[in-house]
Amino acid sequence: MKSVFLICALFLTSLLGYSQRGETANSTQWWLGLRSGVSTTSVNVLNSYSILKSEQGGGEKDYTSRLGYFIGVEADFDMLGMIEIAFLPGLRQVKYNSTKDYLWSDSLGAPMYDLNLSHNYDMLFLDLPLALKFDFVNMANGGIKIKGKNKKDIKITSGGGLIAFLQVGAYYNRLLNASTSIEKTVEENGKEVVSNYDQGVTASYLKNSYGWLFGGGIGYDFQSVRLELDVAYRKSFHNMTNVKTRYSENILLNDYYEVIDDVKFSNLEFAVRVLFPFKFVYSGSFKKA
Repeated sequence: MKSVFLICALFLTSLLGYSQRGETANSTQWWLGLRSGVSTTSVNVLNSYSILKSEQGGGEKDYTSRLGYFIGVEADFDMLGMIEIAFLPGLRQVKYNSTKDYLWSDSLGAPMYDLNLSHNYDMLFLDLPLALKFDFVNMANGGIKIKGKNKKDIKITSGGGLIAFLQVGAYYNRLLNASTSIEKTVEENGKEVVSNYDQGVTASYLKNSYGWLFGGGIGYDFQSVRLELDVAYRKSFHNMTNVKTRYSENILLNDYYEVIDDVKFSNLEFAVRVLFPFKFVYSGSFKKA
């Protein structure tokens, strides 16, 4: 965790050094800030696996989404006033649930043994997205007025306005941790027994994963700060499961009859961004045209 924030700090420091060069404010602009929000996860099953079958069938997994979160920094480089390159490193949590039922009956068809297994999966990624933002509405035509050589003579003359944008890009994820919380419910001859167990499953998934993203949002430029709200859809390019370790978790296999499926993830995320214009903050960024 500390290494993640160290990487982000070093990145922001490098941008700070670059942003203090002497371009005029209306040619290019750096926007730096924070981005955070929540996301839902949909599981697309490529291949399903099961090691246990009941006489009445069953055992098919039912996947449902759970709410996860993400938090990170953001660096936008505004090149042409309408096109921005956005780098959004941070931490991302992916959460989802799978349930499956097995049922055995006696010769008369009466339920004899009912088994329900519920898995709550929790995954944490180092998230490194890179996107292009297209401002199709931009009323924030900010400018700089310089009357003299002192810092107090540098003033923002205009700049407030509504912004609306589309974004498209790709991301790289590095898996930091994955675990499952299991609830096993057994009902036998009218008696119910519930047991719980937590198991790390980091080795069951690929360490490195890739995907694409698409979305849009709105914002408002208050001259000294920009607030944005956005929604984005993300989808992994490939199977997230490590097929080489599919049968390596003995406790999952023998006690909870769990084999992890081949899956892709789709995420719908809602974010809040708070961005600050670097060239409006550091006087070294300005020079007379």
